[in-house]
Amino acid sequence: MPRYAALIYAAEPGVPPAELYRAHRAFAEAARTAGVLLASDLLAPASAATTVRVRDGTTSSAHGPAAGPGRALAGVCVLECRGLDEAIGWAARIPDAVRGAIELRPVLESERAWEAWAVVERMVEDTRRQRAEYEARRAIADRPSA
Repeated sequence: MPRYAALIYAAEPGVPPAELYRAHRAFAEAARTAGVLLASDLLAPASAATTVRVRDGTTSSAHGPAAGPGRALAGVCVLECRGLDEAIGWAARIPDAVRGAIELRPVLESERAWEAWAVVERMVEDTRRQRAEYEARRAIADRPSA
């Protein structure tokens, strides 16, 4: 069955109030009972994040989240559902969906991930080629007539 990562974006950063915490526990219990919840973890507040980047072979780290202000990744769940419709139904039951947002992404199996990556690389190359062809046609069309 397909698996989906449910990235939970809180409306407000910080530690959730007790009521929200209880709502998350109820969701997790219901999803586990239904057999769709494979993993669920709450993340520390964005203020505890460290962002790592590698540029030109040099690793740097900075205190704080990678995303800009206003987006606080608060947690992640892995759901195993019959399809996207079922995953959307479960994501809508995650308490943060009411004030924040839940981003669903299919989880790719290792072999499928590499196949998908090859498809993406071909799409990028096709887009570059098409862009170059477009620019060449445009340059010819923009030439002044003699």
